[in-house]
Amino acid sequence: MLLLFQSATAETVVLADKICTGLQLANFCQDVRVDWLKGRLYVPLDDCARFGYTEEDFESQNADRRFGS
Repeated sequence: MLLLFQSATAETVVLADKICTGLQLANFCQDVRVDWLKGRLYVPLDDCARFGYTEEDFESQNADRRFGS
């Protein structure tokens, strides 16, 4: 869009990248349950283990402090 509207500068490209990354992460977080029900889990299990969060916690929809709530 920046190129289309001739608004691409070094600064706007960096800002757009940050916005897009934030939106993608928000979308990813919203879909954790949907993905789980489809047999997919994109959250690194080694990071979950570090915080004591298990696959059983995903199954039971346990969104406590270990998950980031």
